[in-house]
Amino acid sequence: MVSVLSELKQLHPCLRARVHRFHPLHLHPPSLSSSATGSGNSNSNPKTFVLYLPTVCLRYEQNPSFALACHAANHLNVPLVVLAVVVDDASHACPTHPHRYPPMMHSDNDVNSNSSSLCPSVVMTSRRLAFTLQAMSHACNLWSEHGAAVGVRIHSHAGGGQRTPDHLTLASRSSLVITDEPFVSPYTTFVRRVEEACRKSNVECLRVDGSCTVPPLQVLKKRNNVGVCSKILYDGVPDKAYAWQNKTEHLRESHLTAAKEGYFDAPKLSVCMEDDDLSLRVDSSFTEDIAGSLSVGQRLAHLFPPRWKQKSTNNVLDDDDVQRSTLGIRPYTSRELSQLYQNDAHVGGATPEKQQQSSNTRASQQLHIERPFHNFALNWPGADHTIPPCPQTIGTTPCGMRRWNKFVQNGGLLRYGKERNDPRLVYSVSRMSAYLNLGIVSIFALVLDVKNAQKMQQQARSKGNDKCSQNAKGNIRWDKSGADKFEEEIVKWREMSYAHAFSREDYDDVGSLPQWSVSYLNSCSSRGDCGRYTIHQLANGTTGDAKWDAMQKYLMRTGELHNNARMTWGKTVVEWLSSSAADDDSSCISASQLILRTLCYLNDRYALDGLSPPSYAGLLWCMGWTDKPSGGNSGGSFASIKFKPARLYRWNQDDFRVAEKKLLAPPSIQDDENEDSSCIIHRGPKRKRSVMDMIRS
Repeated sequence: MVSVLSELKQLHPCLRARVHRFHPLHLHPPSLSSSATGSGNSNSNPKTFVLYLPTVCLRYEQNPSFALACHAANHLNVPLVVLAVVVDDASHACPTHPHRYPPMMHSDNDVNSNSSSLCPSVVMTSRRLAFTLQAMSHACNLWSEHGAAVGVRIHSHAGGGQRTPDHLTLASRSSLVITDEPFVSPYTTFVRRVEEACRKSNVECLRVDGSCTVPPLQVLKKRNNVGVCSKILYDGVPDKAYAWQNKTEHLRESHLTAAKEGYFDAPKLSVCMEDDDLSLRVDSSFTEDIAGSLSVGQRLAHLFPPRWKQKSTNNVLDDDDVQRSTLGIRPYTSRELSQLYQNDAHVGGATPEKQQQSSNTRASQQLHIERPFHNFALNWPGADHTIPPCPQTIGTTPCGMRRWNKFVQNGGLLRYGKERNDPRLVYSVSRMSAYLNLGIVSIFALVLDVKNAQKMQQQARSKGNDKCSQNAKGNIRWDKSGADKFEEEIVKWREMSYAHAFSREDYDDVGSLPQWSVSYLNSCSSRGDCGRYTIHQLANGTTGDAKWDAMQKYLMRTGELHNNARMTWGKTVVEWLSSSAADDDSSCISASQLILRTLCYLNDRYALDGLSPPSYAGLLWCMGWTDKPSGGNSGGSFASIKFKPARLYRWNQDDFRVAEKKLLAPPSIQDDENEDSSCIIHRGPKRKRSVMDMIRS
């Protein structure tokens, strides 16, 4: 079998550099039985379709994965099928990460409690579900308009066939599978299962990086050995973030230019399909009678799961069709998802509490418009509705770009260096991390804007219009611009975290920490003033430390936490739990493991930007990753972690309450960031003015 990737000669080098194949072809040829039934794929099988399974690149423009899928579909002269799957917590545990949840931190009241009951969902919360569906509704509509057949499935452990792995069935029957480079769980688990299904059926499966300006794949060196689950490991990630930026900077301009010139945008499809073709029922007699006049969808109907079939060729519904189409048994079409977005409809099975929330939301036209999928997510079977959606954030590309443009237009890049550390100034930071983590907003577009802002500030500096200072010797020293500081966050730190997650299995485990840090945490002696807290107290912000509790409650209610505050929030947990675990002889794991599991749980469960490489890198930093030890060198016995106790934090609980009120204020009060949803679904992002114009204004 010839690789489709090798046949795509017209691909831009920067697009090709983002693609890799996890398993070699012809590792396990399909059996004769599977080929005969159409469940496998081989050289002798007719060409079927290209399958794109998006996970962390939920956008239409500047999407390398979708672009490659369209190139491949045109090369093979087959249609493109897009199946967007919203995964749940069942994809969050795998052999490489059996430790996702922290063990119970004992107290007199919960010694006999089951730790699993203390650690509910971190993936399938109403908060994350609503945000993801908002993103998919916009992207899927544009993918469908482009000519792909699009379906959306939402996994749920509530039963009724909602976790049936239909994506694996489609993968084994396709001509080629394209996935986003997943980087972290649960997306890595999802993609690896797809790759295993492709390996057994000898179907080529390609990963494409759309998350980084420079893909780690292009820079790192592959190891000869592999890890658990046959994960490919890489070497070459430096210990410091600035070193990673220096190592990749010479490649960045070419990738940004490729994105700007449209090489990461999809070509027009030569063979198109409708979303409804995925659920089309074609009778065998009908097929035999007019086999020569069948549409593309009719010819491929036998490849899609029978449980998806909703209508026959004459569009007459059978008695069971309605049941098949409920609760996600078959995929939602892009049109249906758009209708759910606009109507804020909810599904059955609601509790009285949820029904009251739904009626309250529908009672207000303002909420009805500005909170798409909130009722749906609060009532979806299997979703944890105790973590509600974020009212201040809508997860579509236009809303994300509107937030970014507002930040730039209001001088955010200019003032970033001065105001970025004040959590009271909620709009002095971009608040783009959640959009970037799921690829809702293009990283290329943002970094291009930052680069342009840097050029402007450099020009102002050369003309003497920028501020400067004198050092002790009287020499003039230009202050680092806001755009320079922002670039450090979005390129240096962010992309270093992606390289870290890409290169190793234990990206969120203590194996990533320096040995001096692990040794220090595991040998901490008890500190009587720190006390010990249960997972309930930490999660609910009821520890008694007023400032830390204010940070945690802010995170719970808004799904956000200012980066400066989050560092103190995490460092405080490290200080508390290192002493508590060391004083607890019953603990079955080390202090360092307990701390990291707890931090990951708290962050992933509540933060909208959790479950991402930057989040895990930030939590590891709280435990000494890429940091210098305090009190000695890294090899000495006196090396320790620098703590940042919340009780010493500059701002207090009242400041966080004011910031929360400002952040959650109705759009008419805060700004026009959340517009009528009807103008979001069917449009791509509109860039009326350049970043230059915004900064000048």
